[in-house]
Order: sequence, then structure tokens, then C-alpha cells
Amino acid sequence: MECRVTQTLELRDLDGADIDRHVIIGQVVGVHLDERFVLPDGRVDTAGLQPIARCGYLDEYAVTDELFALQRPTGG
Repeated sequence: MECRVTQTLELRDLDGADIDRHVIIGQVVGVHLDERFVLPDGRVDTAGLQPIARCGYLDEYAVTDELFALQRPTGG
């Protein structure tokens, strides 16, 4: 995957003081994908890819092997 950074945000605490934490926002400009994981309708078999997610702290990760659908709430 190729991604280009579009923004870097420096985070602050409730008092407005810097906390040495950042959020990086980027745009995906290219993806290389094994065609075995492309479904007949053109969507990606995300569970089949078993991506790794960083969950927190310095050493907590998870492998995604099951997906579920969840309706987005409406309104504000």
C-alpha cells in the first residue's frame, strides 16, 4: 500500500498544553492486493486477509478473522 501524509495534528490536553502526542492523517494512493482476496462482487475479503490491528499500549495487537455489520446511527 502506498499512502501520502496529508495532515499532522499535535494533540493538547484540556488546558491546551502540548502532550507530545500526534494524529497522522493520510490518503491511500495505491494498493497491491492478492487477487485471491477479491470477492466476485469486487469487494475485498477483509476477514480472509486477517489484518493485524494495534489495540493499545505498546504491545497489544489483534488479528481480524471475523467481521460483522453494524448500522450507523442516524441524526446528530
